[in-house]
Amino acid sequence: MGVAALVGGAASGAGAQPAGGPPSRAAISIQGTDALAQMSLEELLNVQVVTASGGEAEDRSIAAANLVVIGKEEIRTRGWRSLAEVLANTPGLYVIEDLVLPSVGVRGVTGGLRAGSRIVKVMINGHSVIFQPDLTALLGPEYIPIECVERVEIAKGPLSALYGANAFLATVNVITRDARGGASGAEVSARGNWISEQPGYGGTLLAQQAAGGVGVLAAYGFDRTDRSGLRIERTFPGQRPELPAYAPLFADESRDDIAAPSSFYAQLSVEAGALGSLKVQGGVQRLDSMGEFQLNSALTHASRHSLQNAWASVHHDKAWTPRLATQLSAGVSRGAPTREEELFLTGVRATSFRRNFASTTLQMGARVDASLSEAITVSGGADSIVDLADVLYYTEIYRAEVGGHASGDEVDLVSGADLRAAMLSTSGAFAQLQVSRPPWLEGLHLSANVRLDKPNHWDAQASWRASAAYRWHDNLVTKLIVGRSYQAPSAVLLYGLTGFGRSNNVIGSETLPSAPPLQPQAVRSAEVVVSGGLSMFLFEAAAYVQEIKDRIEFTSHGANFVGRNEGDEVHAGAELSLRLAHERIAPYVSVAANGRVAHAEQGEELVYEMDTELPLVPFVFALGGLDVRIPEAHVNINVHAKLVSARGAAQGNVLLNDSAPYALPGYATFDATISSVRADLLGDGSETGASVSVKNLLDNRRSEPGFGGFDVPVVGRSVAVNVTHAF
Repeated sequence: MGVAALVGGAASGAGAQPAGGPPSRAAISIQGTDALAQMSLEELLNVQVVTASGGEAEDRSIAAANLVVIGKEEIRTRGWRSLAEVLANTPGLYVIEDLVLPSVGVRGVTGGLRAGSRIVKVMINGHSVIFQPDLTALLGPEYIPIECVERVEIAKGPLSALYGANAFLATVNVITRDARGGASGAEVSARGNWISEQPGYGGTLLAQQAAGGVGVLAAYGFDRTDRSGLRIERTFPGQRPELPAYAPLFADESRDDIAAPSSFYAQLSVEAGALGSLKVQGGVQRLDSMGEFQLNSALTHASRHSLQNAWASVHHDKAWTPRLATQLSAGVSRGAPTREEELFLTGVRATSFRRNFASTTLQMGARVDASLSEAITVSGGADSIVDLADVLYYTEIYRAEVGGHASGDEVDLVSGADLRAAMLSTSGAFAQLQVSRPPWLEGLHLSANVRLDKPNHWDAQASWRASAAYRWHDNLVTKLIVGRSYQAPSAVLLYGLTGFGRSNNVIGSETLPSAPPLQPQAVRSAEVVVSGGLSMFLFEAAAYVQEIKDRIEFTSHGANFVGRNEGDEVHAGAELSLRLAHERIAPYVSVAANGRVAHAEQGEELVYEMDTELPLVPFVFALGGLDVRIPEAHVNINVHAKLVSARGAAQGNVLLNDSAPYALPGYATFDATISSVRADLLGDGSETGASVSVKNLLDNRRSEPGFGGFDVPVVGRSVAVNVTHAF
């Protein structure tokens, strides 16, 4: 974990405005590498965050969640270009890369096949922005131009009591620049990248105009990377190269493996005095990637995954009195594959396939915050989400004359009896009580939330959260957090239809009469966090236990994968982060360890036994590094290391290995980045900055857990050069 990950690399907040407004008492914004040296230990411990409260700025150390804050300076000096990279370097999270859509594991728990970020709620400025058909965020560079990001707040633990369904095991809130903050102008970034010597490029254009309480911000970014040259390695004995099913996997390498993500983000921010403040934001996310290592579609050199997600939201804040404020919000999104998507079966070129599924989603909400006294604040609100889903089915496209079909014919693989559309909706209401520094015990901070949601397909779901934090003195805080959250199944988990070949399809539970109906999954957790500082050292330690009930994932069912509830699990773990706050040299380290201490099949009693070899995720995950600041040269040098223990195989691959469990070996990677502070090199008032970043410096080759008979190779050494000019 880096400098900002422990204490908040950049934070800004203003009451109920997560993304902007005048900074509150302790709000801090790091503008350059020298700013950290100017921050006191107390300021580093108490940067402002908004995610745990739902919008109200508060000190990170007393917030009712275990919060990691990663600021724009840390993102820049590490050379990270996507939200996936930020999450991959967060203690307690593990990102599983499949070179199309990464999946996120949280504290030993994953969603399994095609999970994406389903077990994590992902937001932009407090508004949920996901690809709704799969309940997953497009976490690559397509999510948002990284130049728009002010900071990322990652709240580990359940937050359904505040945000409703899907704030399950963690909540990620991307806080953008405020369109009304900063100077008007434009930025142009150009970059080149080399992955194992395969060249690529990208760029970003950002413009901002602010005047008279009105601000406009717009940015567009695109990238092109080439991951060609990867080979599937033999990772378990059941992969017998002499068998026809496995021979194609080991006889070839990836070719023309291009990813071309793009993202557009825009924001209008208006401060209207007595009328309150208005923020309108929106964007278009486009995932465009060849899929050389996907189910049924390995090494075809032609399968192209292409998804587009367009979204918009409006948020109004109004302080009616110094003690009473309201928030109103609404949003809409539309996510679907594009016409460019085309999927091929391994070894078959006569036909191709296209997924057909989509979602139009409407969101709305209202919230009231009232300060009853200097110490007591109560909040309440209600919200609703309606998902109008087009059910997943496939279209087969003939590329040659086959079985009476001419080249160019398209056949929808769906019958008149199949469900074609569904509506999933949830309405909920919540209440929150916060007691901060009561006169009878000034170091105490209490928070409690309760919420009731009513999904249209399931019984009402109750969520709750309680937190007690105590500030022993300025540099030491302890807190206890307990809570319950839930998550409802996605439309694909419920209704997805088969059609992409005769095996390895993902099928919704409602599609098969023999499959038991899916129920929401739930988590109960308890966590103790201690954070503080001594001299120039800062530390944070946490220990937690979480029980997952009715865990949901796609599991093997005959030749395919079907959404089902898999039973209960209990996980326990600990996390420790340390760093040195020094103006020139800043080492940092963090370690997270978790294991499964109990498990039960659906409908059975828990069996208590320790298991440290978990499917897809490691038992131990460590990060460490060193920042060296050279202010005389306006340069920051970062060296960053990651150590990951063995990860267990996916259930489907274990079955293909004659039901013998196996694990992928642990690994270590090293990155190095040199970046400059922006300077007026041209003498005209404009600013130019540059960075060079080398990832996987030692060219460590490894595989990540996969499905369908193979594990996924990961790219080797990569080099990225970025130049930004602001004027």
